[in-house]
Amino acid sequence: MNKSRRKSLSDAVDILSAAYATVDSAREDEQDCLDSVPENLSDSEMATRFEDCIDYLDNAISAIEEAIENINNAIE
Repeated sequence: MNKSRRKSLSDAVDILSAAYATVDSAREDEQDCLDSVPENLSDSEMATRFEDCIDYLDNAISAIEEAIENINNAIE
């Protein structure tokens, strides 16, 4: 791989790292909201939506981590 492609891929890793931070922050916010749901509403539709959102964000975080790892492996 030439230097130019390595630089482009390194830039992509930087962008993905920023996306990771954004998604992780949103995930933490959703978790805080879920943690704030009163116990008597823990089985409510609202709590379920928080849980679903957290699951989707966890999946996104995993995908971003995998993409970063794969790009870094390609650069090496």
